[in-house]
Amino acid sequence: MPTLVWIYLLLNFVLCVYSAQVVILGILSIVKDRWGRNQPAPPDLAHYPQVTVQLPIYNAARVVQRLWAAAAALDWPGDRLQIQVLDDSTDETRDLAAYWVDHHQRQGVPIVHLHRQDRVGYKAGALHAGIHQSTGEFIAIFDADFVPEPDFLQRLLPTMLEDRRLAFVQARWGHLNKNYSVVTLLQSVVIDSHFFIDQSVRYWAGLTMHFNGTAGIWRKAAILDCHGWHHDTLCEDLDLSFRALVRGWKPGFVLDVVVPAELSPQLQAFRQQQFRWAKGSAQCLKKLAPLLLASRLPWWKKVLALVHISGYAMNLLVLMQVLLGPWVGLELRTQDLVPLALLGLWNTWSFVFVYWLALRKGNPTNWRSCMLQVMPLLLLFGVGMSFNNSLALFQGVSGLGGNVFRRTPKFNVVRSADTWKDHVYRLPMSWMVWLELALGGYALAGAWLLFCHKAYFLIPLSCFYGLGFLVMSWASLSEQYACPVSPGAGAPQPPDSRVANIDTPGVDSASSHPGR
Repeated sequence: MPTLVWIYLLLNFVLCVYSAQVVILGILSIVKDRWGRNQPAPPDLAHYPQVTVQLPIYNAARVVQRLWAAAAALDWPGDRLQIQVLDDSTDETRDLAAYWVDHHQRQGVPIVHLHRQDRVGYKAGALHAGIHQSTGEFIAIFDADFVPEPDFLQRLLPTMLEDRRLAFVQARWGHLNKNYSVVTLLQSVVIDSHFFIDQSVRYWAGLTMHFNGTAGIWRKAAILDCHGWHHDTLCEDLDLSFRALVRGWKPGFVLDVVVPAELSPQLQAFRQQQFRWAKGSAQCLKKLAPLLLASRLPWWKKVLALVHISGYAMNLLVLMQVLLGPWVGLELRTQDLVPLALLGLWNTWSFVFVYWLALRKGNPTNWRSCMLQVMPLLLLFGVGMSFNNSLALFQGVSGLGGNVFRRTPKFNVVRSADTWKDHVYRLPMSWMVWLELALGGYALAGAWLLFCHKAYFLIPLSCFYGLGFLVMSWASLSEQYACPVSPGAGAPQPPDSRVANIDTPGVDSASSHPGR
């Protein structure tokens, strides 16, 4: 059998392993819902520990006022609370932050504005710097687009106090604008599948899980025990979570505490976010694999942790199938193509199964109509994102492309009347769109080649891949050229700005970058 065929079979086998993990988590989710014990309610607070709330922001003028208002409304004794606005902004957000922090301080809110000049380490650097000025025993973290409810600390902290080995407790992400557009609706289903199934089952079954960067609480002692936040990867949350796991700390998760957040309405912003997460996970795999293998964790937890961290590798496997599929079809006899077609069907069905579960949990009243509307697009966009994420994986493993943290822009679009297309934060279209268009044509040409050689069983898979790339590139081109970028205005700059600067202890300034 030709070497190309063996490579293709190996790719299919590895992809099936990842798909099997997805299906197993889905099945365990059903078992948990029907026969598992509900998470017991934590006891009432016997005392109120000191809490620091960290709000890392960067050039998010349209959403930060909403965030500060939510943080100021947290139901917690003022003498036991510290709110840090960790501001790395370079635009009008900086003056806006100073103005509103001053406003809340006059109202008696224990909030401070900490602005860094160097921006070393991006978000991880800001969190690391803030830790050294924090007064809290526990650290709650909210990104700029999240809006915690007033009872967030009241509901989540008892879980931390009940088990002193918990490094963190993660809450579930909600959605402020999931019905704003098809792009936001698709994102909501993907995020729901992560929290309702992946995170929920991992915590319930005692498997490895990680902090999601925001909408959770860390124990300060755990952060310090792991030598703080590191910024040598783009997924500082994943990195710290597994370093804590290796040192014997435990993760926590509370499904019923929901923190709503704004989903990005721009497809290019979503692509950039996925690129950062994929690249960061590859960096974490490269960094953490030796630590995990050398740790005292049980062997099965080591394996699960490595599979968990390397989950974005599925994108590379799909891309390799797109490239090799037509040529493999020409090498094999018709009867040999049937198992490959069944493997492709299995890999596709696994995600249909999990997204179906996520839709039922996240949209209990209208999941049937949502499924008809979004399921085909979810699968096609999953294929269409494979080149974007594969390039990110390559950069993460190879070290090419630098370590620049490109944040997801926030537009404050919640109602259907809200607009974002003329805002200065809008991102330009990526050059990768043109390669995705070419990959779509390549896959469809491969389907025609398979048809000419009567390799019929692989034609549906090749057409599916081609359609995925074409739909993704068409959506990106439509977003770019139907509404061209125009110079929009950010939030108004308020008067009387007051900014406090802080240094960044313990971080090497030589690794700074000009942009985030």
